[in-house]
Amino acid sequence: MKYIKHILSETIYLLPYLLMSVSFLSLVFEKLHYKFDLNLWCNLGGYSLFTSILFVYVITMNRNYCFTNRLLPVSMCFISIFNMVMSFFPEYYDVYSQVFELTVFSLTLFVGLIICINKRINK
Repeated sequence: MKYIKHILSETIYLLPYLLMSVSFLSLVFEKLHYKFDLNLWCNLGGYSLFTSILFVYVITMNRNYCFTNRLLPVSMCFISIFNMVMSFFPEYYDVYSQVFELTVFSLTLFVGLIICINKRINK
């Protein structure tokens, strides 16, 4: 148990990137008409509101992580909440949820990329 705790404490910052990447790629692949199980990949990719809230608590509240790491769980919470609300409107769900998710994912990853590039340039 001690080793698992050590491994998790050293790698926890990578999980939001992995979750966001899997979710983003699942949307892009669907737009490219690539056949795969969207439900499996989206659930694997972190569409759970509870997982996002846990990461907000663990990562966003901890100022030791960079801005991009702290921003990713918040973005995932917005997407989860929006998807839950849109599930009550099935006639609009497919169109709006994909557009919203692509927008949030793209903006989050773009802002994170700009911040990372800016930090490297200013060093």
